[in-house]
Amino acid sequence: MNNVYGEAGASVNPLNPKLGSAMVLNWGARVYINGGSYGYNFGKLLDDGAGNYVGWYVVPSHATLGTGVPLPVAWGRRNSTASVSVPWNRIQGASSYTLLRVDFASGNLPLQGPYGTGAYAVATGLLPSSVCSGFVCSYTDTFATHANYVVPLSMPSHS
Repeated sequence: MNNVYGEAGASVNPLNPKLGSAMVLNWGARVYINGGSYGYNFGKLLDDGAGNYVGWYVVPSHATLGTGVPLPVAWGRRNSTASVSVPWNRIQGASSYTLLRVDFASGNLPLQGPYGTGAYAVATGLLPSSVCSGFVCSYTDTFATHANYVVPLSMPSHS
């Protein structure tokens, strides 16, 4: 795709208001998008005041293909330690998921995804059979201390 305009507004996903929207859905083919960036929209889970921004990312794992990249699934602004259920779309073929959270100082937008090594992991090894129902998966983030997680600086090519 070359210079395709894409935009997501502030509207909500009609199937689940906390899930985001996708510009491209791909079923196993190579996709190259050139041109301006796409202003994607993903779910806002909480906004309890003038607190810090947080972003949640899910990393799918496949038994043969290995670990995927962190995919943004939700964001919020928190001023408390209340638990929140983080939903994401089920990914066909994923054998497990890792849920990551990145905390940002107040006012730092846009949200920067996790990179390198950091205390990002909310939960690892989440099995679809225990966190998914139909096409939606979810896990409750209690805002406990994160475990260290390494985001590879480059991903393997599966040709």
